[in-house]
Amino acid sequence: DEGTGAYSYDGQRLLIHRVNGDNFDIYESKLQGRKWSSPEIKMEKLPNKQGNDQFACYEPLDIKVHFITDVGSTGGKNIFMSGIMKVQNIEDWGKAQSVGHQVNTKFHENSVYIHPSGKTMYFSSQGHRSTGGYDVYKSTFENGQWGPPVNMGYPINTPYDDFFWAGTANGKYAYISSDRPGGKGGLDLYKVTFWGPEKQPDVDNEDYLLASILEPVKEVQLAKQVKVERNSLTVFKGKIIDNLTKKPVEAEIEILDNVKNEVVNKLSSNSATGKFLLSLPSGRNYGIAVKAEGYLFHSENFDLPENSAYNLVNKDIELKNIAIGSKITLKNVFFATGKSDLKPESFPELDRVTKLLNDVAGLKIELSGHTDNTGSESLNKKLSQSRADAVKQYLVKKGISASRLTAKGYGSSKPVDTNKTVEGRQNNRRTEFEIKEN
Repeated sequence: DEGTGAYSYDGQRLLIHRVNGDNFDIYESKLQGRKWSSPEIKMEKLPNKQGNDQFACYEPLDIKVHFITDVGSTGGKNIFMSGIMKVQNIEDWGKAQSVGHQVNTKFHENSVYIHPSGKTMYFSSQGHRSTGGYDVYKSTFENGQWGPPVNMGYPINTPYDDFFWAGTANGKYAYISSDRPGGKGGLDLYKVTFWGPEKQPDVDNEDYLLASILEPVKEVQLAKQVKVERNSLTVFKGKIIDNLTKKPVEAEIEILDNVKNEVVNKLSSNSATGKFLLSLPSGRNYGIAVKAEGYLFHSENFDLPENSAYNLVNKDIELKNIAIGSKITLKNVFFATGKSDLKPESFPELDRVTKLLNDVAGLKIELSGHTDNTGSESLNKKLSQSRADAVKQYLVKKGISASRLTAKGYGSSKPVDTNKTVEGRQNNRRTEFEIKEN
């Protein structure tokens, strides 16, 4: 017997459970190009091998795995969690812990799903005064713990068994299993459609977080209006390709918290297709660094205030070879408004430039500052020059020879976008570097 739990949020790993000796254990398979690897056991050192572990799922930051187990539970099957711990730079799985008495009951819990926002858990349970059999519940993570479960209500839950919830990232649709009357026999799949403001679904059926191409399920009877919740989440997807050949590139994608200057997560694009998919919960200023051997790194910035709206960004990233004339925009270099003072959030990006210059000893670059066309051109040119100088000074302090660096301010003379919109002007206010010698 084998069963699936969940895909990772980048769509390139899969948790399954299978028989190992006398019990079920959790395994992980990885997508390598176009083929899935042979599953290997996950969380091997957990002290619960005498029990059955099933239906595991990831969480967005990829630190924890939630799963169903019958060991150490309050009765029947309960939801437990284990997280990666670092001891002297060695990663290991911590002891499995219950998600708490608010969620687990003396009855069976039988599926768990963490939404890409990381703030909502959907699970099925026979407890919590279900309407019959298993019902689907929702719990919200607040103040360091999972809160009291809320029954999803009719028409999602019935007097029959309803479980295995999985939702789309935009919060518009979800999928469940149910053995309610009217099905084809046993458990059937059903699609749940939330009523509320229209949201445009994505139709890429390769991305399970976003895929939605079926007609909405129509329900004649509705007990009460279903509240549509806004998911504070940005989904970033696309392909990473070579700038010249347009062929897929397997690249490392590093996600940083710019304010804390710490790595939040790392993942890779698919080696065969170049595709990537990641979810960014709100409440942080993210720096995204895309790196591959033999290429200049590429950066993106997502400043997502708490409770910002759901957003889907679909973008192909073209990596440039380390060749004379190659140019990149440093999207995670920030200055105080109207000044040339570097903000601390800029340091991780500039440290990547430092590493590149240290790795390629013959590299000489021009650092350029650019503005929009607001205000006088003389002031814009002066500001852009002082900002380029500030970046050069930072790199020199990091040990890079000044002879390898040229700083030049271009003012508003080289726009990359229109100056007629807020977004366009923001794109024109930028710091770039161009390879002059290699």
